[in-house]
Amino acid sequence: MPLTFQLAGQTVQVPDTGDGYNMHGGPDGFDTVAWDVSVGTDTVIYTHQFPAMVQPGTLSVTIQYRLTDDDAVVITYTATSTAPTLFNPTSHVYFNLGDTNNANDHQLQINAQQRIATAANKFPEAQNLPVANTGYDLRQLTPLASVFDALKDIPERGLDDIYLLDTTQPAATLQCGDTQVTLSTDRNALVAYTANNWDDALSLIGKTSGDHIGVALEPQYDPRDLAAYTLIPGDTAKYQTIYKLH
Repeated sequence: MPLTFQLAGQTVQVPDTGDGYNMHGGPDGFDTVAWDVSVGTDTVIYTHQFPAMVQPGTLSVTIQYRLTDDDAVVITYTATSTAPTLFNPTSHVYFNLGDTNNANDHQLQINAQQRIATAANKFPEAQNLPVANTGYDLRQLTPLASVFDALKDIPERGLDDIYLLDTTQPAATLQCGDTQVTLSTDRNALVAYTANNWDDALSLIGKTSGDHIGVALEPQYDPRDLAAYTLIPGDTAKYQTIYKLH
């Protein structure tokens, strides 16, 4: 998000996490805190309170992970706030459905005719770009090896892009051999990221970290539309993401 923006009639300033914008919720984001955890038979529930963006205020967040009998993980995000704030959480899980240390043998489909143009620092711009006749066209199941080849001359050498969804049930399908994961969401955008230009520095179980080790599919609202995910006192935000194994 931008470092300065208007929210509920006030100017909000957030920290620069690099390259002139605020990413992943900033230095005090969801991945930096110790959550309270409750474990049930088929659910894990995380709760935490964060400062709201318009102070003083408190953002109370609950995230439930539920495993269903038909091999789906249902993630439900719920939040209330005592002051105006933004709430646009996502899941940054990486999928590698095969036996190798990269996703070259995977196929990916994203139900989107457009993606959001980005600046050199990957910040979203106003323009929407058609995916047709480009290396970003994933409207059909497409081998990622061909995507990487089509995008080999850009700095990312892969996907790091925000797609505007036409269909959300499912929004995306990732497949390798006979194994398939579908993603369904109730929001209108999806970041696809293919672990570009990674090295072997990460410690992983069963695989070696490296370039294109996996695929992250991150549903969210169009990040340019702050009104879509502004949370005001008295309202409850509730979003859901479903990753289903087939």
